[in-house]
Amino acid sequence: MTQADWEIDGVKIDQTTYFRNEVFGNFDWQPWKVGSEKTSAKFDIRILDKHYGVFEIEISHKPSGEAGQHNYTSMLHWGELTEIIRVADVRGKTLYLYSPSEGETEPFKIEIK
Repeated sequence: MTQADWEIDGVKIDQTTYFRNEVFGNFDWQPWKVGSEKTSAKFDIRILDKHYGVFEIEISHKPSGEAGQHNYTSMLHWGELTEIIRVADVRGKTLYLYSPSEGETEPFKIEIK
């Protein structure tokens, strides 16, 4: 997940920590591959105006991926949605990530359009 000019109160987010610490910080992170960790969350998925339902998606975070270049460090692992996304051909489209409904911790909402 990248910076993409996202701002909070007029300040651009730091994508190297924002998704791990702010968006998914309350989830149960577990050690994963060397130098990284992962968790999972439920996401309600809509791709090109088609609703696919709720899926559990893994999220990984690898601080060393930043490599002194302010690269992304957090990644969604699409799992069973990989083929759906490939067939939908979302190149050039925008992914929108929405927080869960007020008072809820899940599901997040992802819309690609």
